Amino acid sequence: MAITLETDTITAKTTKKGYEIIELKEGQYILYAYGDPKEPKEILSAEVPKGKKWRLTANVYIEETDA
Repeated sequence: MAITLETDTITAKTTKKGYEIIELKEGQYILYAYGDPKEPKEILSAEVPKGKKWRLTANVYIEETDA
């Protein structure tokens, strides 16, 4: 009986992570974008409604690998 080998490839990576908690007042915005600063691609744009306040927890997790 022959042994069948399975191949696992493990990609080297570096992770970067962090978070911050901030308070936002009515009329303030959350803007989240990526890409070229001259032509950013917007992921999120949200305004705190009148008479409200938001407590935002912003989490960032990045996996860095070779291109």
